[in-house]
Amino acid sequence: MVRSPADIQPRYDSPSLIISFFLPAAIPEFVEQEATSPLENALSQITDIKKITSISKYDQGTIELSFSEDVDLEFKKFEVVSTIRQLYPKLYPKLSYPMVEQRANNDNENNVLLTYVISARLESFQIKRQLLRIVDIYHVAKCSLFKSNFPSIIESRSP
Repeated sequence: MVRSPADIQPRYDSPSLIISFFLPAAIPEFVEQEATSPLENALSQITDIKKITSISKYDQGTIELSFSEDVDLEFKKFEVVSTIRQLYPKLYPKLSYPMVEQRANNDNENNVLLTYVISARLESFQIKRQLLRIVDIYHVAKCSLFKSNFPSIIESRSP
């Protein structure tokens, strides 16, 4: 059996911002129509974007904005967050608030190996407290709250 090499912490060709969102119980076409397309259209107005890539799947979608090496990625992240904040009230009501993740070749401080989305009938602080008791979990960050009143958090395990 031939195995292809896997890089658990890959280097990225160019600085980019990843916008991810969830739309519970939605087919890819609905995610595209109600979330991916409107977000992509609004975000495409931001200057210095080299490439936009998007994927709409069952219950979720992602948009990747790639920038040139010399761009101020923190400022671009501010522009993206501002654009999302303005557009979000006009989007489909059950859409989670989009999360923005920054990727860059020199990003050594964010070495997340695994990311999980967890939903439960608990407050997010209660879930966080329980997860931090588990060995090898070093960081738990709240990311969004679904309109169904189920807190959703991202749990990260570092190597």
